[in-house]
Order: sequence, then structure tokens, then C-alpha cells
Amino acid sequence: MNMLSLVPAPLSRRRYFLFQLIFSAVLLLLAYIFFVAPASQMGLDYNSDRLVQLDAHQLKRTQDQLAQSAGGNLQNDGKMAQSIGKPAQSIDQPKQTADQDPEKTEKRQESKEQSVESKNNLIDSIEKMVHHQIKHREPLQENSDSGGSLRNAGSGPSKTKEIPHILHHTFASEMVYKNYRPMISSCLKLNPNWTYYLWRDSDAIALISKEYPEYLKTYLSFKDNLQRSDAIRYVILHRFGGIYLDMDVECLQPFHPGLTHLAAFIDQERLEQTRILWRRDFSAMNSVMGSVPGHPFYKAMADRVLKKYPGRYAFQSTGPLALTKFFQEYKGSSEAKSWPVTLLPPSVASPLMDNQKNWKWLCRKAKRRGSPRLSWFDKGCHMLESKNWHLGSTDKSTIVVHRFLHLGYDSHNRNRRSKFDVSKDFGSRVNFYL
Repeated sequence: MNMLSLVPAPLSRRRYFLFQLIFSAVLLLLAYIFFVAPASQMGLDYNSDRLVQLDAHQLKRTQDQLAQSAGGNLQNDGKMAQSIGKPAQSIDQPKQTADQDPEKTEKRQESKEQSVESKNNLIDSIEKMVHHQIKHREPLQENSDSGGSLRNAGSGPSKTKEIPHILHHTFASEMVYKNYRPMISSCLKLNPNWTYYLWRDSDAIALISKEYPEYLKTYLSFKDNLQRSDAIRYVILHRFGGIYLDMDVECLQPFHPGLTHLAAFIDQERLEQTRILWRRDFSAMNSVMGSVPGHPFYKAMADRVLKKYPGRYAFQSTGPLALTKFFQEYKGSSEAKSWPVTLLPPSVASPLMDNQKNWKWLCRKAKRRGSPRLSWFDKGCHMLESKNWHLGSTDKSTIVVHRFLHLGYDSHNRNRRSKFDVSKDFGSRVNFYL
């Protein structure tokens, strides 16, 4: 049967095709309403259930990973606590499952409690041993020639305001990387009348426990070895005075009266490096510092970093940035008039820039000279470019040189050489607090 026969005669062919198009659209709409939509809803419900199941499984895996991570961190915290004398903070979060056996759970709980108790007993033993060493240690021998004995260094402010002839280094133990041997040797040879002290971790804990117990909790809470290394140097300088050097600082001249007649001093980073890396006008450095005993600057700095937890990252919390900010506050105080702190010119101790960085690459985005609103970064790059990217050199004013070995960072562990015993190589020159 021809469809055209159903079309009334007055309708033209164009109207017929329009009628056919509307009729087809109505059929498609009815088919969608009665057949396609229900099937789609069923599929949507299935997919939603499947997504919920996937999320549940993913959540379960995440919880398992977190539980394993928490267990690993607890073990690491326990090891750290045993090494520095602090109980690990236990996070007891047993997994709950539908088929968990209550008896097994109770046994596991008892086992954990016994483990924590045994750790605490061990820590107590370590603390008793440290206090026993402090109480019964032999008195340090005096050096009448240099006045550089810790026994002679008073705990109160020095009336003479002259830095005692004591050189301080800090390290985990007397076993030190061989990279540092030439640096230590240069300083001991050029300063034969100075008394040399190597502060090991055990010495640092002993000093704080005996004379600064209010700092002990924060000191032991540091997770980063660099934070402990930063903090203890402020305490040492306040208590005994002298000159502190990082292990990667090489001596080129003896410590002359130009340094020792200062009440206190801190190193300053080379300006180009400060401006490029830190976008600041200047940066104090705690790699080279000196002080008379009892200087209030170092006591206040120790209070700032050790009376409460200052933060996670060493550079900002205990290191150069923290020192720079505090120095800016202190130099404008009334106390600074009677107890000044000298910011050394970079040429004295940090005439060189860090040669392990690609400075041209770091300056690739610096604005051109003459551009408006130049930042400290731009100015630092222009300064370095004007010197033909020369990383610096020593001159007559240079006493020591910071070599930027960075061996304290795990990222540079490939550069660490084997260790040697400082006390054996340098013999009677080496002293310890304990």
C-alpha cells in the first residue's frame, strides 16, 4: 500500500514529508519512554553500586596502608627515642574486623603494652647513665696559656667581654667523615693555643640535662638531626663562649684579636647568594659564630628555638632564617647597646658561593637591567653577572672559608667518605664534655 494514497489530495509533497518527520519523532519518543529509559536507570543503579563498592575497597586499602605506615613510624620513633633518650609516643589504633578474635586482640594489646614498658625502662636506664656520667665525670684540665678551659668559662655574662680561646665543633660521635679532616687540621694548626672541644650527641644531652633542663623536652623532640645541631651551638656559646665552626669551614688565618675582642659575632652569607636563593637583602649564618660566656643574645636565641617546638624544617626553625629574623629584632633592642652582636662582612668567613648550584640556570628568569620594580632576586643575578659569574675569592680579610659540603643532608650522602676517629688522629688536642 502506498503511503501517498493515505495523504489527502490537498496536501502537497512537502507537507507530506513534514508529516512523516513528525510521525517518526513521536515514535522515537515513545520508544525511549517505554524501553530505553528503564534500561538506562538499571545500568545507572548498577554502576552506582559498583562505584560504591570500589570506593569501599579503596578506602579499605588506604586504611591498611595508613595502619602500616603508622606502625613503621612508631618503630622509627622508638629507635630515635632509644638513641636520644625520649619515650616514643605510641599511637595504638588496632584494626577492627568483623571476624576479629577478642582473645587474640587482648593478647596483642598486652604484647604492645609490654613492648612500650620495656622501651620506657631502657630509656630510664639511658637517662640514669647520662646523669651518672655528668655527676662523676673528671674535672676538665685548665689551659692557663689560652684561658680556653670550659671550667674557666663562667655561666654568667663575662665582665671582660673577650671571647675565650675555645673552638667548638659538633657531630654525632667522635667518628667523623674524612671529608672534614683537612678542615679540622687547618684550624688546630693555625690556633695551637686554643682548646678544642668536639660535642657529640651524648655531650649535648648531658649539657642540656644538667644546666638547661627546660630545653630537654624540645631538644629530644626534634626529628631532624640538623635542628639538634643548630640548637646546641647556641647553648654552648651562651654557657662557655668561644668560637663555633661548622665542620666544613676551613681556617686560613689564626683567630686574631679582631674577632676575639668582639662581644659576639655571627657570619653573613655572600650577598649574591642570599638575594638569589632567599630573596632577601642579607642573611645571617650560624656556620661561624663567636661569643663571650653568658651573652644574652645566645640565651634568647636558645630560648626561641628550644623552649617550644619551633617548626619542622631546620632552615626556618633553628637555622639561618631563624637566626636572621632574631638578629634583626635584637639589634634594635636596648640590650644590644651594652651587649652588641657584630654581623661579619661576607669576606671574613663566607667569601665563596655554593659551587654545587648552577647559578646561571637559577638566574634564567631574572628581569633585565633597567626593568621596573627589580626584586632582590633580580639584583642578586645582576651582581653575579657583573662579576662574570665568578663565585668569589678570598682576600686579606678572610679568616675562615665555608666550603658548603652539605654532608649533613641525605641528598649529599654519595659524597660522604668513610669515617675516622678524631680523638685518635688529633690526640690530646681533642676534648669532650663527658
